[in-house]
Amino acid sequence: MKHTGLKAVAAALLAAAGMEAAWAAGTVIVDYQVQAEITGRDQTGRDWRAANEEVLVLPRDPKALTPYSAVQYSSPALQWTFGTGTLGFGGTILNKGASELCLRFDAARISSNVHPEEVPLVVYHDARRTLPDKAKAGDRGKLVSRGTTVPGPRPAFSPNPLCLGPGEQVWVTMGPNLTSIFPTQKMFNVRLENDRLADTGVGNWIKVTVPVEQGEKRETLTVKLTATDSRARVSNY
Repeated sequence: MKHTGLKAVAAALLAAAGMEAAWAAGTVIVDYQVQAEITGRDQTGRDWRAANEEVLVLPRDPKALTPYSAVQYSSPALQWTFGTGTLGFGGTILNKGASELCLRFDAARISSNVHPEEVPLVVYHDARRTLPDKAKAGDRGKLVSRGTTVPGPRPAFSPNPLCLGPGEQVWVTMGPNLTSIFPTQKMFNVRLENDRLADTGVGNWIKVTVPVEQGEKRETLTVKLTATDSRARVSNY
């Protein structure tokens, strides 16, 4: 992959918090506006930062419930439109290369400003859906899901690797166990009192580092998201 320059992108992603908290009409979740930084290390040990043109803030989807937009990282090898929701984080990932691409989520690590030391990524829920092939009438894609989204005591596990053939695109969502990096166990350490935001999480960050394999190449990709704004709302999903 070719990486040049430095880019700290102001973007917005929908993130989940307070799944167990509910207003009378539904479930309270929190949307976040974030600043995103994309960095990594290639197989020679050289550190890189994404070039300005590789990180884009996408126009907000007018059909989306969140008031914020998403950020997309696009290199010659892969395209990842980051997103998080009531189930955790993930997004849409496209293999732009000519050989199989594997994101080793099973070996991913996470950290935060509250807990800068990296810990293994473990999740309560891991779902992947292949996106429909527009060339095939009636193709709705295929969904594979592990774990549960139901709040309460539940087992955590290591997510599976994600391997894509050339041109293949998959939607991914994971509900991470945040116990080790955020005391409130919610994205950006947000805190709710009486179903309202008592701590907005603004200024806090989460970092996800994922080993990437494509052909003979081995790299690590690191996504750092810093909350710059947040809002609570009710969802009836």
